[in-house]
Amino acid sequence: MTSASEYTLRPLMSEKHRTTPDNPADAYEFRGIAAADEEKIVTLFPECFFVEITGAHWRWKYLDNPVGGPSGSIAVRRSDGELAAHYAAYPTRFRLDGELVVANQISDIMTAPAHRKVGFGRSNLFVQTALHFYDHYCRGKVAFNYGFHTGTSRKISQRYIDVRPVAPVAFRVRADGSPPEPSGEPYRIEIVTEVDDRFDRLMRRVARRYGLMVERNAEWLRWRYFDTPERKPTLFAVWRQQRLVGWSAFGVEDGRLIWGDALFRPVHRMAAADVLAAALEHFGEVERVECWFPRHPGWWDEVVRGLGFVEERQKDDLWLTTAPHLWADSVERLTGAYYTLGDSDLF
Repeated sequence: MTSASEYTLRPLMSEKHRTTPDNPADAYEFRGIAAADEEKIVTLFPECFFVEITGAHWRWKYLDNPVGGPSGSIAVRRSDGELAAHYAAYPTRFRLDGELVVANQISDIMTAPAHRKVGFGRSNLFVQTALHFYDHYCRGKVAFNYGFHTGTSRKISQRYIDVRPVAPVAFRVRADGSPPEPSGEPYRIEIVTEVDDRFDRLMRRVARRYGLMVERNAEWLRWRYFDTPERKPTLFAVWRQQRLVGWSAFGVEDGRLIWGDALFRPVHRMAAADVLAAALEHFGEVERVECWFPRHPGWWDEVVRGLGFVEERQKDDLWLTTAPHLWADSVERLTGAYYTLGDSDLF
């Protein structure tokens, strides 16, 4: 693999763009992110997203990820070391029919406002930073990239970076804050503050009934929902006698209950009504319930529809996208995948 210092920009679109002062090759260094870049990256966030993150959040996502990292590329202006662009991901394990593969969850792609007009077309600073990332962290290394793109970044990524649309995110709404009818079965619902190998066993038991999805084992749950330094969701476990038969993660935002994640044994899918009722009771009065649940698998789609959820277009027009690498057919595979809001970095 070529080191960051040896990296050379791709050929630009025309001789005109090779010689323009805005050619990123002249003024910017492209390299992988490192722990020492934390302060600059955290400072760039409010410029691009109008929200602030802490260094602890950045370290949790990119340095403490159980699958590895950091995985990301940055563009730094040579004259003063200013951070101009950032394209990063955190690696995630996916399971399909007993096979485990690693994919990149694209996250936090941004260009500082003062640098957004540097370069043109394929020579654009954002595009060149992304291509550096693809060369160093993707091709020949992971099955695919995936992420949730807005319209502007999706169009640029489709045109220049071989990112392919899969479908609009599976956004669903239950416009009713009252609890659903109980299942009538003797399930025990508890809030849990730690996870153990019983969550691993549940994942192995149900995996084939969900198809392609993120490996939701205890290690991943611990990192994703308990180790995060901010916005910790509440995890509800569902028991039948002494056996774990399902779990769900919930949070509240602006008077809305967010059903962020779920995993159930199909034979106990009726317990979803009980866990939703428990969450509504726990969080108190809400205006409505929102979630991301696709139509796959079909048996889970029936559960969600039966609880009164209807499909709507997500307000930011987010789409699930992918870039194939070792899996050339990642578009087709992800079309039938199970994913939730917890598979994004928005929950």
